[in-house]
Amino acid sequence: MPDATTAVGSGAKTRRGAATRARLVDAAGTVFAECGYSAARISDMVRLAGISQGNFYRHFQSKDEILLAVLEGPLDDLRRASSRQPGAQVILSELVAANRAYFAAYARHRHVIRVMREAAATNRDFGRLWLGIRQGFVDRTTHWLERLQASDQLEPGANLGLLAETLGSVVEHLAYVRIALPTELPRGELLDDLGRLAGEAWFLILTGRERLAR
Repeated sequence: MPDATTAVGSGAKTRRGAATRARLVDAAGTVFAECGYSAARISDMVRLAGISQGNFYRHFQSKDEILLAVLEGPLDDLRRASSRQPGAQVILSELVAANRAYFAAYARHRHVIRVMREAAATNRDFGRLWLGIRQGFVDRTTHWLERLQASDQLEPGANLGLLAETLGSVVEHLAYVRIALPTELPRGELLDDLGRLAGEAWFLILTGRERLAR
């Protein structure tokens, strides 16, 4: 399986082919969002896009391949949101802002992210894709924690990789349960609350470690 940034198919080499491919991706996004990964059908995608099923295979080889195309933009947006790291100190307002930005990006793409999580549970390739995305988040957080440790804001013996995984899991689980799974789009007030509470949780975990050691 190609990764989520790989262009596939030969039908997109012309302007008309690119337009057809874009229609297919838009239609597939709608079908995946409404039906989920397992129940989504190529026949529904081509019907919604208004093209023949044979034309589908000029652009994509399978349902999995078009899902990768659907995920490309949302995953880029999520990566950009999660790359917004706090500064050189543990400041509550910065933690709240960083987590609020992540929740907002997650909410914009909540349906396709839910589909990817469903696919990851049954498809090994999508499982690797999702784990790779999570690992990127963990790695960026680990680098930030290393800067904190270098400035004596974290104890020398802290397991920074595991700490980053813990911090990320707080955000990931809240996003999935409170944003991806509900049938209604979350209101801005909920995203504000999630950003504030996740930021406070990060702040307490990081600043309370000295008290835990005692």
